[in-house]
Amino acid sequence: VYVLLEHQSSPDPLMPWRMLRYVVRVWERHLAERPKATQLPLVVPVVVHQGQRPWSTPIELRDLIDVDPVTAQTIEEYLPRFRFRLEDMGSVNPAHMRALLEARPFTPLGRMSLFLLRDARGNPDLDVALLGWLDVLDRAWRAPDGTEMLPAVFQYIVLVSETPVDRLRKVVARLGPEVEEDFMTTADMLRAEGRAETLTQLLTQKFGPLPDSAVAKLHAASTEQLEGWTG
Repeated sequence: VYVLLEHQSSPDPLMPWRMLRYVVRVWERHLAERPKATQLPLVVPVVVHQGQRPWSTPIELRDLIDVDPVTAQTIEEYLPRFRFRLEDMGSVNPAHMRALLEARPFTPLGRMSLFLLRDARGNPDLDVALLGWLDVLDRAWRAPDGTEMLPAVFQYIVLVSETPVDRLRKVVARLGPEVEEDFMTTADMLRAEGRAETLTQLLTQKFGPLPDSAVAKLHAASTEQLEGWTG
C-alpha cells in the first residue's frame, strides 16, 4: 500500500490529472521492479491544501472531462472515477485550527508542521501566533527525534515568514536555552547562506563567473568573515 502525499499552497484546476500521473508513475516503477506482476498495488492519493482560502477546484478526474451533462449521463459507466482525498486546511477557521489538529492522530511535529504550512508564509506576526502553540513545539522538541527534526521547522519559519528573527527568538526562548540556541544556530546559518549568495552574485557581476573553489570558500565562510567581506 502506497500513500501519495502532495502539498498545495493554492488550488490547481488540473489537480486530479496531476495526481493520476503520479499514481501511474508509482505503478510503472512497481512493474519495472516486478516484471512478472499481474496486479497493481493500492495507491491512496492525498492532497494537503494549506492555502488561506478554501479549495475551489475539482477533486475527481471525471469533472475535468469536457462533456455536456446529457452526454455524461449517457456514458456514465465509461467516465473515469479517479479521485484524491483532500485535506483542506484553507477551509478551517484559524481559531479552530488547533482543535482540528489535536483531534487527528498526528505527532506533535506533524501538528506543528501543518500549522506552519498554513499560517507561516508571509506572516509578519508569526511570533504572536506561535504563543498559542508553544506547548506543541515543546512536545515536538522533546520527542525522540525532536532535536534532529526541529531545525527544519525553524528553517522553514525563518525562510517563509516576514517576522523579524529577534521577535521569533523571544518566543522560542520561553522553551528554554537549549531550544533558543537551536533556533539561533539555524537562523545564523541561514543568514550566512544568504550573505554568501549575495556576495557570490556581486562578485560574479563585477568579475564574471567565479571558480568553483571561490564559491566553495564563500559558502564555507563564517558569518563574521562574510560580514567583513561585505562591509
